This record gives sequence, C-alpha cells and structure tokens, in this order.
Amino acid sequence: NTMVRRDLGVSVTLSGTSPESPSRQNTFAYNQIYGGRLGLHDALDTSIVGNYIEGGSTGQAPVVRMGGAVERLLFAENTVVRSRNASPGTLLNVSSESTSRAFSATEDVDIATDTLRRTGHGWQTGVGPLRASASTEPNGPANILPTGLAAGIDYWAIRIDVDHIQLALGHHEAEAGQAVDLQDTGSGTFELTRTAFPRSVSIQGNRLSTQVPLPKGEALVTFTNASAVSFRDNELASFAAVDLDMAVKFDRTPVRKRPLVGWEVVGNRFRGDAHLPPEFDEAGTGSFGVAVSMA
Repeated sequence: NTMVRRDLGVSVTLSGTSPESPSRQNTFAYNQIYGGRLGLHDALDTSIVGNYIEGGSTGQAPVVRMGGAVERLLFAENTVVRSRNASPGTLLNVSSESTSRAFSATEDVDIATDTLRRTGHGWQTGVGPLRASASTEPNGPANILPTGLAAGIDYWAIRIDVDHIQLALGHHEAEAGQAVDLQDTGSGTFELTRTAFPRSVSIQGNRLSTQVPLPKGEALVTFTNASAVSFRDNELASFAAVDLDMAVKFDRTPVRKRPLVGWEVVGNRFRGDAHLPPEFDEAGTGSFGVAVSMA
C-alpha cells in the first residue's frame, strides 16, 4: 500500500485498546508512507518489516512511536526518514506509558476486606506495577492515601471480581492472595497508576535518517524504560548538515523502580555527516556528538 498525508498527522496506528487488551500477532510489511507517522501501542508479537516511512511533522513528535505494553516486537529492514518539511524532532521512540484509575476514599475503600472498588477496572491478578498517589490542588480538599498504602511503592493487583481488587507488594504475593492491610480509608480521592514497560524489542537492519536538526539534548532514536532491547545492524544518518547531540539514547525515568537490563547494541553504522556524492550535493558538515548514551 501507498499512503500519503498532507496534514503531517498520524497515518497508521497499530494498537490494542489498553495494556490489558493488546493487539496480538500482527504484521505490517512492505508499505509506503509519505508525510505521516506510524504509531504502535499495547501490542504483542508484532512485526513491522520492509516499510518506507517518510514523516513530516509540525511538532517534535517522532516519525515512529512505539509505547505502552509492547512485547516481542520486530522492527526490521525499514527505511525511516524525517523529511525536510518537518520540524526538528526525533525519528524513532520506544517508551513506557501510564494509565490511571481514580478512587474515592469514602465510597471505594473497604478496610474490612482490604478491597478497592472500581467499576470495570479491567485488571487481572498480577497486573503491575501500580503506584498510588493523592495529589491536592491549592485551596482544594485534602487528599490522603489510605493508611497501608504509600507513594513511591510498587503494588500488584489481586482481582476479586470485575469491580473489586486488592493490592499486594509483589507479583508472587499477588498470585498467592497476600493483600496489603488497609487500616483506614484516607480522605478525598486518590489514583492507582499502572506503567507499561516495553520489553523484548528488536530493532534491526533499518536505515534511519533525518534531514532536519534535533532539539537540544535530544537523540535521533530514544528508548525509555525499555528492557531486553536489541539494536543491531542499523544505519543512522544525518543529512541536516549541522552537529546533532546524540544518535541513540537508552534512558529511564523515576517511575521504574527496578534496574533495566538486556540492552544490546551491535554492528550499527553512525553517519553524522552523511551526504550525496559531490557531483550531486554539497558535502555534509555535521556530526553526532555522542553515538550511544546509556543512562
């Protein structure tokens, strides 16, 4: 297929409805996208192979964006270009995403059974990590977490039924039904936020290039809160004729409690001053300040 967009928006989205209901076992191959972007969210066992994606954008949005509950993803033999009519921005991004459920302390907390009520919560036993938070607006009513829950701690869901859950301090504890003891209801409202982390992502054999600069401090390709990533045999090229700060960046945010592991960067080619032969084009003058950054 050939797909053309003139408003520089998203051309294709390959997504499930939520981290708990991802798309599964799909292939997107040998298509051409001009002027648009490709997005993938909450997807398992997906292959994106052999496509040509030339993205323009009026903002910094990546040409290819993959996030949420992404597992066992193959992105291979694609050509991805950030075109000359695009604003400065990244080319490819793989990152985590969060979803939140709100609870009322007076209506949704049962300390007798250590249970939280949320109509159609959609969580199965073992879903997590979940973080509890109770933010208060200036001059607003006080929001206080139930005693037994704390901010900055990872919890996992124990499904009671379609509308009720308990919380556990670990995945194994959740499977064993060992619920956190809620000693009071707290006050106001609070939220449980689940962050989905990409893992087992293979980016291999792609040609990734930009014709415009990057925002200061950004990388051409970014991974955030991703584990078990293979970045192999890709070519990253800049035709922007300016110095770019970074080619590839592996990063994490404070939402991730545990260390990230399994990054593999092998056999890639970095061309920060790419250009056509002199008889066709002026020689490029730019470079990548850093090829790969791992934080």
